[in-house]
Amino acid sequence: QHRELERNLAPEEQGCSWAPDLPSYYYSEERCAQVGSFVFRYSTMYCYLSGCLCALLTVVGQAVRITSRPEPWFCNPNEGTENIIKRILRRCGP
Repeated sequence: QHRELERNLAPEEQGCSWAPDLPSYYYSEERCAQVGSFVFRYSTMYCYLSGCLCALLTVVGQAVRITSRPEPWFCNPNEGTENIIKRILRRCGP
């Protein structure tokens, strides 16, 4: 009885322009301003803006990485045959 009542109340087509075009999400035009539609619109907007911001920051980060001069952090100036005194002096020096 309850399902039969739901079938009679469910619209045949989507009445809201912002909702997905799936039969389980069909809203009548009178119900477009309900609280659930507000939450759906703002959560969709939040996900969209978060994705755009993530993509933008990824592109900016890659552009900075490509255009900046890399620091030679992997360069080790020590020689393999260097004695301990030179290593200590190198650490103490500028």
